[in-house]
Amino acid sequence: MGGIVATLLSFAIRMRMLGWVNVDVAVFNNKTSFGVIIHDSDGFVLGDSEGYREEIMSVEWAELDA
Repeated sequence: MGGIVATLLSFAIRMRMLGWVNVDVAVFNNKTSFGVIIHDSDGFVLGDSEGYREEIMSVEWAELDA
């Protein structure tokens, strides 16, 4: 069985006081990368983070890791 398998997940969570939390996760060839951006209701970025792992991970676990 050949080919490339990629899974992408992206979602945004609206928070009452803070604004938005955006999470993006990609699982590709046994490697997982993720990014998180937090911004207020005016669109001003309050913080961000990203990460990378060279291990097999489900998208759900990568979400929790982010």
